[in-house]
Amino acid sequence: MAKEITYRLDYVDETGKRLSKNIRVNFISNQMREDFRLIENDIIDGYRLKHEYDAQLIELKARSVNGTSVEDLEQSFKDIELKFQDILDKGKLEERRMKLIQKILIRNGFQPTDKFVLDEFWNDSVDVETINEFLAVAIDKDLDKVKKKIQTTTSQPSSTVTD
Repeated sequence: MAKEITYRLDYVDETGKRLSKNIRVNFISNQMREDFRLIENDIIDGYRLKHEYDAQLIELKARSVNGTSVEDLEQSFKDIELKFQDILDKGKLEERRMKLIQKILIRNGFQPTDKFVLDEFWNDSVDVETINEFLAVAIDKDLDKVKKKIQTTTSQPSSTVTD
């Protein structure tokens, strides 16, 4: 049986006041899980390419000091840039992540017009780390791992705001 969790979403309002919202999640579809995994894989690939780029940059600096040829590295930089551009082109990661958040919220009782479903709320009021954590916790809610911000509940979903 699927678990229901309550995630405490910390955010700031337009005046900078720190608030929180309890978000109950009791439904995550296989498609939501797959969408998350694809987004996650693209992010991991991006970080891998960044590390590859940084390593090549160190090599470039070392060769420059020694006066060694760097022509092969120039092609390597171009290859890394093309791979990174492919990730960006195929995905629009931010847009895909926002659509997934909206899908999760709507399927768990929020209205499409609720401020917590709107792009602007997540873009302007929620820290990036919190966005990533919310997605990971919601998607993996049926797994046995425990997070600090999760409370297993048995009541119906609600959307109360806590100050």
